[in-house]
Amino acid sequence: RQAQETRDKPSKIIQENIINTPEAIRPYLPSTNACCRKIQRVRHAGLPPQLQNIAEFDNEIDLYPPRIITDFEVTAINASRFMFPGVINKACFFHLRQNRWKKIQKCGLASKYRNDTCFSIKVRCLFALAFLPPSEIPSAFNILKPQMPQEARELVL
Repeated sequence: RQAQETRDKPSKIIQENIINTPEAIRPYLPSTNACCRKIQRVRHAGLPPQLQNIAEFDNEIDLYPPRIITDFEVTAINASRFMFPGVINKACFFHLRQNRWKKIQKCGLASKYRNDTCFSIKVRCLFALAFLPPSEIPSAFNILKPQMPQEARELVL
């Protein structure tokens, strides 16, 4: 409840709640990271009640969109699916590239991507999937996947 009602940092909320927890129970509590993720999900989960009330009751505005545009933040995507079942999540190419670039860096492939033209072109083919009709993406992906260099396998998992 505190996560919904305040804008306190997740670490502060966790700390305040652990103080009141008996010592014998503490080993069975979720990790701090798991608690932080839960707080973020709760905060992303809903519109402020005042906005819902004003929009739905006073003005009869429908707050159930057929599609929502987000970046690739998992908590935002999950929250939109939770609040609006059946919604279509969309994202822009900029955020797709940004998300994939982070993955390239995380896999330690940034230098290879910059310096090895052949490797870079093969990885960029994955980005190009975004421009295909949705029905063609799975078959195109299945064609590209075996052509990926061994060190790039983690990018197609």
